[in-house]
Amino acid sequence: MNKQLTKAFLLAGIAVSAIAVQALPAKAVQFFNDRADWEAALGASVLTESFDSGVKGAQTSLDFGGLAVQSNDDSTFKVEGQRFKVRTTQSGIKFLFDSPVNGFFADWSGVGQRAQISGNFDGTGEQQFSLWEQLPGNRNRSGSFGIIGDAAFTEFELFSNVNAAENLDIDNFSYEAVPEPTTALAIVSVGAIAAGGALKRKKQTA
Repeated sequence: MNKQLTKAFLLAGIAVSAIAVQALPAKAVQFFNDRADWEAALGASVLTESFDSGVKGAQTSLDFGGLAVQSNDDSTFKVEGQRFKVRTTQSGIKFLFDSPVNGFFADWSGVGQRAQISGNFDGTGEQQFSLWEQLPGNRNRSGSFGIIGDAAFTEFELFSNVNAAENLDIDNFSYEAVPEPTTALAIVSVGAIAAGGALKRKKQTA
């Protein structure tokens, strides 16, 4: 093989490698520790559950409107002192949204090393990560944390990754507010009318 042919193959290989790198998918889940940054990246209006209505005793199912929470097996939770107090085990607690969302954000406290979050955040299958690792501090960590996924999802799970319960508190739980179909249609209609009016004025002035 002569030098020119070798060089051509080498350049072709570099080009293919460059295209492959550019084609790599973006990170399936974006992590945020600042609420303002999360809202800006989400680019949509949000709903926030502040847990200001007390629920007596441990519960296995609660509905907050656009958000419902259900436990599996022996995990429990309750609303106390404007906080959502969770005791989750390996069986986990599911957070269920009435409509598909692209992200959620909350203030977390008392998070231990066992706390895990999982969900299908990119439409390809379950992703799992440590909640503890996303927060500042030492043994029991507290702070703000949220995600935005590559694809819309309707649920995620909070659980302990070992055979021991994990206790933590959640407050100011925010998630994407999905417009009702009638509201979305009204927005589209207003936009179409406005665009039509502008086009008509343009024709009149021409």
